[in-house]
Amino acid sequence: LQTEFYHNGAWVGGGSGALAPTAVSSISSNITLANKILYLVDTTAVRTLTLPAPSADLFIMIKDATGTMFTNNIQLTTPGAETIDGVAGPYALDGDYNTFWIFSDGTNYFLN
Repeated sequence: LQTEFYHNGAWVGGGSGALAPTAVSSISSNITLANKILYLVDTTAVRTLTLPAPSADLFIMIKDATGTMFTNNIQLTTPGAETIDGVAGPYALDGDYNTFWIFSDGTNYFLN
């Protein structure tokens, strides 16, 4: 898998190891996410997912497992004043069956 990507003039998500989830978790409630996990999210209701503290090796995968994310989106929140792709506050993910990769530069978060 790709170990980093170029975002806003800088490489993000770098490191010596390949980006591969260490576990898969199916969720159907509002939770705080953990690093290096693939989350299969039940979107039959709106979900609020809180990101963990930013770190340079952070990457998380989120997958709409039920195909209803256009109707019931996923709200990403940060643990503090961090931004997600430059946006402060809740960040809405939508798109039926979409998969999102979340990376951090140690300060903020980015989607790919």
